[in-house]
Amino acid sequence: MTTLPFAKYHGAGNDFVLADGRDSDIDFARTAAFLADRRFGVGCDQVLVLRKSETAETRMEIFNSDGSRAEMCGNGIRAFVAWCWSIGVGSAPAMSVETDAGVMQVDQRPDQLLTVNMGQPGFTWADIAADSPAVEPGDPAVVAAPADWPVPAGLIGYGISMGNPHLAIAIDQLGQVDLAVAGPVIEHDDMFPDRINVEFFQVTGAGSIAVKVWERGAGATLACGTGACAAAVAAIHTGQVTSPVQVHMPGGMLEVAWQSGDPVFLTGPAVAVATGQVNLDAQASRRRDLGI
Repeated sequence: MTTLPFAKYHGAGNDFVLADGRDSDIDFARTAAFLADRRFGVGCDQVLVLRKSETAETRMEIFNSDGSRAEMCGNGIRAFVAWCWSIGVGSAPAMSVETDAGVMQVDQRPDQLLTVNMGQPGFTWADIAADSPAVEPGDPAVVAAPADWPVPAGLIGYGISMGNPHLAIAIDQLGQVDLAVAGPVIEHDDMFPDRINVEFFQVTGAGSIAVKVWERGAGATLACGTGACAAAVAAIHTGQVTSPVQVHMPGGMLEVAWQSGDPVFLTGPAVAVATGQVNLDAQASRRRDLGI
């Protein structure tokens, strides 16, 4: 039997399977969908793979539950660092991690929460790798919801890059939108050739918002670190809240701090759930059952 050692962590309900790929020839893009399957595999939103790095202490590769790659994951990087420390890779209270969005710094606070320097946000169409008629790539990526989106009329979305592309949409009440319907429509809209992560955010106080998120390549998740950052930055940038912002998501609360011209700082938990061995032969059996 071919097995893969793994760990499972979550950050505010956003869950991950973590595996050491430093000396592995496993095709994780192909294997991610099996590992992420909540019935036939282990179950997670994303698969995080440890690789060797020449520019940081470690490298993290991120695979969505559909096997596609993600550039950055704010909840995932905290889980990744906590797991690395647990297996003797680096040591608390700080670690640098290479990602597809660049090198990120993670620091442990005295209360054991982890803070990630997420870098500076991007606000233009070019930053979110998007296109729209009658705009220049350097223009702010502000979107009035088209009539064919299944959302209330008049909603405004703010394109924000957190190393990966997001559209943060302000809404009066989160209950006004069916995320399972609206999420995939917006993710796959033609104006986003590389697809996009979608957040709906409702201002709930001077320094708090509530957020629902649809992740590109993963669907609805209980939390999303980069999504929390994008929504908070959009709310701060438009004067609706002040920093730091408590971001309340279905799986828990994250804190985002940002001032114009500065990096975004994301703080939250990283919780170990399980360790074990997954039977990779079951992946081949599952593929035969599906005829793929």
